[in-house]
Amino acid sequence: MPIKFRCAHCGKKIKITSRAAGRNVNCPKCGDTARVPSPNSLKRANKPYQPHQYLDTEAEVGDFQLRKRATSEDDLDLTPMVDVTFQLLIFFILTASMSLQKAIAVPPPDPQREGAQSTPISLEDLEVDSIIVEIQADNTIIVDDEPLAADSNLAEMLQQSMDSSGRHEMVINAHADSFHETTVTVFDAANEVGMQKIRMTTTGGEDDE
Repeated sequence: MPIKFRCAHCGKKIKITSRAAGRNVNCPKCGDTARVPSPNSLKRANKPYQPHQYLDTEAEVGDFQLRKRATSEDDLDLTPMVDVTFQLLIFFILTASMSLQKAIAVPPPDPQREGAQSTPISLEDLEVDSIIVEIQADNTIIVDDEPLAADSNLAEMLQQSMDSSGRHEMVINAHADSFHETTVTVFDAANEVGMQKIRMTTTGGEDDE
């Protein structure tokens, strides 16, 4: 029975006797060496393709039960999404411009109110019953002519002055070139020690030049 096969080089169909199976022959068209296949290999090559038959994943085989294997589509992992959400939240918190501004609410005097004074009071008149806190142009704080040291606590210094003199009122004499932050610091210290009345005056500026 002759063997029919094709040349691997040029594709020429070659017909040769079965006794030459396994030998090398020359292709009559291109002259390239071709190996003659065996009849068994030709039968396996010409066998029709049969698709694999899979068992039902839910079917029971003997004492075993085959279950469907879980895939990535069945169980969605939300951990990466949660991580990205937290990273965005931290980013917006750090980049947001958050500032805490303190303000001093100073209501204007009402001339119709009972007890209101229309004549100005000098600083010398207030020194008798009030603690004088001066804020200089370089933001140096002076309490009753005593400068506040860098490592001192303003609230403690005001408390000592109140205990020694018995005065519970305070006058803040701030320079026009001083920082508003320094004035707010003095106000906070006065409220901390329970100062009953706080007055504020200003010095310096263009009017004094």
